[in-house]
Amino acid sequence: NVRLQESVKSLEGSVSNLQDLSKTLDQVRALEGQSLDELEKQLESSRQILGTMQDSLRGSVLQGLISVIMTVDTDGSGELSDDEINDLIEKMEHIQGVDLKEGLLRKKLTERGRRISTILEVAGDLLSDDATAENSIFSLDTLT
Repeated sequence: NVRLQESVKSLEGSVSNLQDLSKTLDQVRALEGQSLDELEKQLESSRQILGTMQDSLRGSVLQGLISVIMTVDTDGSGELSDDEINDLIEKMEHIQGVDLKEGLLRKKLTERGRRISTILEVAGDLLSDDATAENSIFSLDTLT
């Protein structure tokens, strides 16, 4: 009987320890879940910040492009001469964060006219999500 009572007490202690261990594991799982939820929230927040930064980059680059475009028409005619187009391309190639497809720009100027308004329309492609890599004259160095 004494041994049986000692065994019962030992088993009760083991059951109590297992219950404590189970509670501890449940607490650890809850913390892991909270940490994972917090990490997912931070990831989503980072994605939103990246999107905002990319929009800001587009705006800054577009502002730089417009500034360059408006300064190359030295005679104020609204029509670009060969020298003005060459000057425009040279200045655009130096805008940080922009890749320029010179041949495509020259082609569009030939097709649509040598007007500043044509270049401004083309620069607007930077803001369009519909512009594809093949038909876009400008592409941005992305933030990734």
